[in-house]
Amino acid sequence: MINIQVIAENAAKLAGCELYDVVIVNGKSEKSIRVFIDKNQGVGIDDCATVSRILNEELEKDTILNDFSLEVSSPGLERDLKTLKHYSSVIDKNIQFKTLKTLAELGYKHQNFSNAKNFSAVLKEVKESSVVVEVFDQELVIIPLSEIIKANLIFDFEKPKSKKGSR
Repeated sequence: MINIQVIAENAAKLAGCELYDVVIVNGKSEKSIRVFIDKNQGVGIDDCATVSRILNEELEKDTILNDFSLEVSSPGLERDLKTLKHYSSVIDKNIQFKTLKTLAELGYKHQNFSNAKNFSAVLKEVKESSVVVEVFDQELVIIPLSEIIKANLIFDFEKPKSKKGSR
């Protein structure tokens, strides 16, 4: 069988992009291959179309994959974080976490929100097998990657600052 990850990575590279993630959904009602691409200048519709065309040509060679639909897009503003590289790209950003353990079990020392397993925090550091986050009151907490069920970037919709003297 074809290695979709490798093919998607090559297709993204040929299009001047970087592979962010591949998700394969193999359910009863839905069978799809979702490919997420990224690049510094942002991903456009032409990038997605190019990667999709390259992938389709390769995936057609495997008859098993003919039942799957192919979706190519950017990971979005509130992208999922799964790899060390993903985390490293969002240092000092606000992240939504869902963890296996409560904040107290992870070392958070204050009463407020100590039982939370779903919380937001600012990512401060990425280590080999954990992340260091600043929680609510600026307390640093180390979260082992193995304790994270889900993490995603919280996009900050900052209002543009008005210029002095402008009307």
